[in-house]
Amino acid sequence: MAELNTGRRLQPRVDLTAMVDLAFLLITFFMLTTTLNKEQALDVAMPDITDYL
Repeated sequence: MAELNTGRRLQPRVDLTAMVDLAFLLITFFMLTTTLNKEQALDVAMPDITDYL
């Protein structure tokens, strides 16, 4: 039996699995290696209000 040629060509598909795996690996790496520090308050010397009265 002969095959019918409809003139349609199959489009090549790019497998994105490796790129998604690499993206999650990089996100995990940077999340684990980042140091999280608490913001430290600065001591501010406020002027006394009686100096301006």
